[in-house]
Amino acid sequence: MKSRVRARLGAVLVAAALGCGTGPVGGRACAQTREFGNYGCADMRGVVLDADGRPAAGAEVSATAAAEGRSLGGTARADIDGRFSLRVRLNGPPLAAGVDTLSARVTAWAAPPLRSASTVVVVQLAAVGAVPPPPATDVALRLAAP
Repeated sequence: MKSRVRARLGAVLVAAALGCGTGPVGGRACAQTREFGNYGCADMRGVVLDADGRPAAGAEVSATAAAEGRSLGGTARADIDGRFSLRVRLNGPPLAAGVDTLSARVTAWAAPPLRSASTVVVVQLAAVGAVPPPPATDVALRLAAP
């Protein structure tokens, strides 16, 4: 039992020494995950509409990296107005020094019947412990007709 407590305390101290904390109060900074495999995060926002242009309340939204070997984690659900806000984490390998943007495929889907839409956007990443900049533009997704 004591060895587990020491191990966890050691991990917390290492994370603190590396600057892997959650950052400013309110959780706005990119947090380090338990896996210590993420290299930053980005915020996205937008709207999901149905084929007739009405808000697609409850639609699921996710993002994946457009480049091979990287993954983005994070999902969101559109609100009653079809709006969503999504924080994604970049999982390995890290970006090259000085690179802070990544192409991401944003996908929305709703059922029944299953309908989907996707688009590729460029997101600006922030390092773990830093606050990502606000999204430069809103993502607009229009679901296919059933």
